[in-house]
Amino acid sequence: VPVRPPPKNDHVDWQLPGQFGALSPQLQSQIPYCLRWRDIYSAKVVESCCDRVISLSYSQSTSISDGLVVTPHCSGSAVGNCYWEIKALSLKFTYLPSPSAGSGSVPPLTSPPLSGSDVMLLTDLAAPLSRSPNSQLNNFCSEIGVTLKSGGNVLVPISPSGELFQILEVVLSYLNAMSLLHINIYVIDNAAHTVLAYSNVVSEWLLKEKQEKAYVPEAAFAHTQF
Repeated sequence: VPVRPPPKNDHVDWQLPGQFGALSPQLQSQIPYCLRWRDIYSAKVVESCCDRVISLSYSQSTSISDGLVVTPHCSGSAVGNCYWEIKALSLKFTYLPSPSAGSGSVPPLTSPPLSGSDVMLLTDLAAPLSRSPNSQLNNFCSEIGVTLKSGGNVLVPISPSGELFQILEVVLSYLNAMSLLHINIYVIDNAAHTVLAYSNVVSEWLLKEKQEKAYVPEAAFAHTQF
C-alpha cells in the first residue's frame, strides 16, 4: 500500500516575528491589534498582587474599604468552600456559590448568617439542594469497580481542591470493601504533593471528629495511609 506523503504546509505562522507582513492585506485588516501586542503582566506585578491576598478563617471579618465588610462562612459542601456575607452600611449581601447537600468531611452549612439578607446570589443551581450526593457517588464507585475488575484504568479529571479529598475518601472506602486496595491511585498535578499534605492540617474546615485527629496526632484523611 503506497504511503501518501504528509501535505505540504503553506500556511504562514503570523505570530512569529516578522511574519505579519507576509499576510495578505485582507488578513492584516482583520487583525488590527497584532502590532500592538505587549506583555500585560510581569512576574513582579503578579507577586505584588499575591502579596495583597488576605487569608481569613470561617466567621472572621475584614474591612476591604470604607463601610464594606466581608465574612466567610462554612458552606458545608467541601473542604475549604465557603459562602460570603458582605455588609455595606445598612445593607447585607450574601453570595452562596455552588450549594450542595453537603459533604461527609466538613461541618454543615452555617445558616444563621443567611437570615436578614437584603440580596442573595446563588449559583450552580442545576441540581436540587435536597438531593443527596450519596447516590451519585455510589454510581461513581460502581463504575470504577466494573472498570477495574475488567482490567481497565480509570481517569478522573478533577481540580486539586476540597472535592478531591472527598472523592478520595469515598473511593478508598469502596476499594477497601471490594478488596481492591492493591490498586494504585495517582494524583497528577504540579501541586498534588502540597495539597494532599495540607489537607491534614486544615482542621478548622473539618467535622469535629476529624478536627480531633489533628491533636492526636492522626491523619484526618485516609489517603495518607496509602
